[in-house]
Amino acid sequence: MTPAVTDRAAHVETIRGLACLMLVAYHVVGDTPMNGLQLPLDHPLSAANHLFVDMRMPLFSFLSGLVFHAIAGPGWSGVLPSVARKARRLLVPMVFVSTLHWLAKGLAVEEERPLWHILVLPYEHFWFLQATFLLMAAHYALTALLGGRDVRAAGILLVAGAVLFVGLDRWRPDVFSSYKAAYLAAFFFTGYLAGHWRAARDALRALSQSRWRGPAAVALLGLAVMVAVQTATDAAAPAAWSRDAVSIAVGLSVCIGLFVVRPVWSPLVRIGGYSYAIFLYHVFFTAGSRIVLERMFDWTDPWSLFLAGLVAGLAGPVGVWHLFIRNPATALLFLGIDLKPRGRTPSGRSGARPVRQHDPATG
Repeated sequence: MTPAVTDRAAHVETIRGLACLMLVAYHVVGDTPMNGLQLPLDHPLSAANHLFVDMRMPLFSFLSGLVFHAIAGPGWSGVLPSVARKARRLLVPMVFVSTLHWLAKGLAVEEERPLWHILVLPYEHFWFLQATFLLMAAHYALTALLGGRDVRAAGILLVAGAVLFVGLDRWRPDVFSSYKAAYLAAFFFTGYLAGHWRAARDALRALSQSRWRGPAAVALLGLAVMVAVQTATDAAAPAAWSRDAVSIAVGLSVCIGLFVVRPVWSPLVRIGGYSYAIFLYHVFFTAGSRIVLERMFDWTDPWSLFLAGLVAGLAGPVGVWHLFIRNPATALLFLGIDLKPRGRTPSGRSGARPVRQHDPATG
């Protein structure tokens, strides 16, 4: 059983695969000289890692919003079931996989945080699941409150999140990654509007089919990279609030630029199809491969360790997905996938729920 990817979604899976590459590379290299490959900040790998800081998670969030669907109808009757489905898809794997990560880290190095902290506060990359769940739940509730006007709800939450992120300092404690949800709101709901607001969808489709697509996208992506280089190298040192605004601008430029280009490359499509498993489990394999190669084989070359960690961080979770998808219990607890039968097929036979292994927003 493998994740199915339609031709229509190939460009989305390509972008998602690119985001996976960025995320895995980030954890292989490490964000400081104290973790990952422990490289100095001026090393090319470390410099590249910091260059993409405003692009990785925005891409994931933009794509999550793009495929996210609001409740059908203006009433409140669908809110709780919809929120429950997203809790199953996002929070159940978060609890079990983050606990495994906490236990593994405790065996390798001393883990100072109590276990209950990782369930209610940001922990490693799992904060993304908490923040995304908050955005989805807020959209369900506001859509129902506005009588089913899902696009209006998305616009309100987009602006509100951006204003909170730029205008306020990070609040502590950041309960359930609520501050990070404010950060992601601009990308998540821009993706939602791109996929669900007819005017935006038609405009992006027209641009993607015009002869100006290439120059427009290159200009947008080039501007984003240029600004990212300036901030990553400290050539520009804006105030805190303007740095946050720059972060949103860079992330949106990359998301929209790639979406307009609509790239399709089959290796990235394959990677993108396993994006959720890669997101959940890549750190086990990036860290594990480095420890094995350094301690058992005395590898010290950072480029070799980087390539080995990148391959392990992408391939390992694919194996985990195929292992866990075989059993309904492990599929639910460790992938958030419900394999229980959903009624009868058109032929009258009972059928299992289709497996959709794409994005945390699906399912």
